[in-house]
Parts: sequence; structure tokens; C-alpha cells
Amino acid sequence: MNKKLPPEITEAFKKITDGDLTYRLSESAGELGKEFNSIAENLSNMVDSKIANESSLNNYIEDISKILMNVAAGDFQTRMERSFTGDTIDTFAFMLNSTIEEMQFVIEERNRQSEEMQHQLEVKVAGRTLELEQAMIELKNAQSELILSEKLAALGQLVSGVAHEINTPLGAIKASISTILSILETTLPNFADFISNLNQNDRKLFFELIDTSINRKTGLSTREARSLRKELTINLKEKNIVDADKKARLLAQMTIFSKDIDTIIPILTDNKSLDALQFAYKITELFRSSRNIYTATEKSAKVVFALKSYSHFDQSGKLREINLENDIETVLVLYSNQLKQGIEVVREFNSVGSLTCYPDLLSQVWTNLIHNAIQAMKNKGILYITAKKGENKIVITFKDNGEGISDENREKIFNPFFTTRERGEGTGLGLDIVRKIIEKHKGRIDVDSELGVGSSFMVTIPTTLTEPT
Repeated sequence: MNKKLPPEITEAFKKITDGDLTYRLSESAGELGKEFNSIAENLSNMVDSKIANESSLNNYIEDISKILMNVAAGDFQTRMERSFTGDTIDTFAFMLNSTIEEMQFVIEERNRQSEEMQHQLEVKVAGRTLELEQAMIELKNAQSELILSEKLAALGQLVSGVAHEINTPLGAIKASISTILSILETTLPNFADFISNLNQNDRKLFFELIDTSINRKTGLSTREARSLRKELTINLKEKNIVDADKKARLLAQMTIFSKDIDTIIPILTDNKSLDALQFAYKITELFRSSRNIYTATEKSAKVVFALKSYSHFDQSGKLREINLENDIETVLVLYSNQLKQGIEVVREFNSVGSLTCYPDLLSQVWTNLIHNAIQAMKNKGILYITAKKGENKIVITFKDNGEGISDENREKIFNPFFTTRERGEGTGLGLDIVRKIIEKHKGRIDVDSELGVGSSFMVTIPTTLTEPT
């Protein structure tokens, strides 16, 4: 417990022990001031009374000074020895001891009140701290719900495009399966007899023809196929091949060029050559249909994976290491339907590698910036995405050649609920959420834009992000 006197009382005691018996404290010093003034007054009266010889009085004054210095230092146990004679010095001793006891009581009472007030304050602070902690939890939950809501809103906008990206390969798969079933039903029953009737050389040429066709993975456009068919027809007629038109059509469908003709002349001149080409064409169609199914399945799987990755929301809220390029590509896959309408994406990732971050939050940043760029370009233009690794940071830039942002609006775009879109097209929370997410990553976002030229959003994120303590 602190029993020390206030500084002004301590200083006052020093003054009277130094001999200034006229020093008094003002009323603002309170109860302790009054007690000091009483001691000073009585001490002054005692000295003025000259009731003892000078040497005796000096001894008392010296004892009194020591007692007062002890009291000034917070020692209230010191007392002046009394003679109980009733003389002036004994009376002063009684008064001094009583005053010291009064001072002790005032100090202890003050300390008690101070401790009680401190306890009440601690209770209030603890209660307020609990309220603040609860408010912070609620705020974080609200922010998480807001980000999730924005993510769901983005998914809602992507649904039709994603559905198209899945339906297209599904349609290709359906068509390819139909082709395979048709070929198997019409060709398989007669294929064994056909092969057995070929001599060894023709059989070899037959399979070489199929091999040449299926290894031509690059398909032809309708115009190219028509041109090839015309060229093959002329070539076959020059070689006096029977049914040149029909054979040229089948060869063109198998992507067999004029330069390949000389190696398969024996098959083309055989009396059953048309049957051989039809069998060869159908077998190559089996291969191509199977490849189409594989490609379509891969594309669908890629879209589904991107959708699953994007829609996942990590409730743990922990930092994780991600591949930055893959993370951005996942979002681009979801926007592929909008992008292929007329937007070229130019990527420059410079092998930035992995990044420690809050993945679900950061994917929302890429979603908003890519979505805004598509809208700014009205689905026609070039989107540049670059990622460069610097000292303890990565800078990711999204640059479009869209309509740009005016100087006036550039100062407002990160404000909540500000939007330049038509009513119903946006909440105005996208870039506000982006800014908050980047700040959570201890990073920053800068924008450079010019009306009619385009906009660049630069996201800077430290590579040494750690969990907050």
C-alpha cells in the first residue's frame, strides 16, 4: 500500500525542517494540508514561547525535524516522545503525534478509496474489453459473411457462363458416343471378314493409312476440307483411279493429303478399295470420337474443379501456401465463356511460384478485378495479367484497355456502396472488399486510369506474411 504523502505536502515538511516556520499550505491541499498547517502553527508557537533554554530547545527541534522528515517519506510509525508533564513541549508532542495519526488515517482512507475505485475501474474495463472482443468477433463474422455474400453474388453472375462451358463439352461427348455406337453397330459385324480377305501387303497399307490419319491431330476447317477434297479428286483422276470423287471425299475426311497418295495406290486401285476406305474412315472416326470425349471430359473437369475451388470457403481462416498462377487461372476458367466472346488474356507470371495467404479471400480479389475489367472493356479488348516478384513482395497487375475511370471517380472507387454501374448491376462493395482483403494481407492496392485508354490495378502483397498473434 502506498503511504507516501502528496509531493506538495512532502515539500512543505522540508520547508519547515529547513527553518521556514511561516510556510503554510492553501485550502486546496485538503485535509492533509490542514494537518500540516496545524503542525507548523504549533511548532512556530512552541519556538516563540522560549519555554526552555536554547540548547534544550535545539535538541527538540532536531528530533522534531527527524520525525517530520520520516513522515514526509511515508513513515507514520514515528512518534515524538512525551514527558507527560503537561508543559508546552509535552502538549506539542501530544498534538504532533495526534496529527501524524490523523495523517495516517487520511492516507489509508485515501488508499482504500483509490483501491476501491481501481477495482471498480478494472471491473468496468474487463466488461468493456469483453464487449469489444465480442464486437470484434461479430465484426469479423459480418466481414466473412459479406465476403461470402459477394462470392455468391459473383457465382450467380457466372452461373450461365459456367453452365455453357459444361454443356458444350457434354454435347460433344454425346455426339461422339452416338458416332461410336453407330460405327460399332454397322462396321463391327463385317470387319473380321474384310480384314481376312486382304492380302498381307494390302493389310499393311490399310493400317498405315489409319495410322497416318489418326496421327493428324489438327483438324481442317470446312473451307480447307473442301479445298483438299477438290485437290485429291484431281490427283486421283490424273492417276485414273475409279470412283475418284467418292474416294477423295473419304480421304479428305481422314485428312489424307496428296503427298500421301503414292504410298497407298495399291489400296486405291483394288476392286474393293472403296470398301477399304470406308472401313478405314470409320475406324479413324472411332479414334477421333474417343479423343473428343477425352478432351471434352478434361475441359468439363477443369471447369468443375475451378467451380469447386472457387465456391469453397475455408472456415478456419488460416494462412496457406498457394500457387499464385494456378489461383488466378482458376478464376479465368470460370470467366472463360465471357472472355472468349472477344477478350484476349495476356499472361506474364515470371515464375513467381507460391504465396502464403488467405486463399479464399485472395481469389475474391482476382474475381472482382477480372470481372471489373471485362465490364470496362464491354467483352472486347485485351486483359494483361502480370505478376512480378520483388524484395519480400509480389506485385500482381490487372491492366485493361477499357473505358477507364475519371479523376473524380478514381478517388471514390474504394468507398463502400460507390458504383458507376447501372442499377442492379453491382452493389458498390466489390472494390471496398478488395481493399479490406489486401489490407488483411498487409498489402496495398493502387490504381492508374485514364478515360478512353484503360485502367491498371496493382496489388502488392508481402511474401513474409505470418499469422497475427
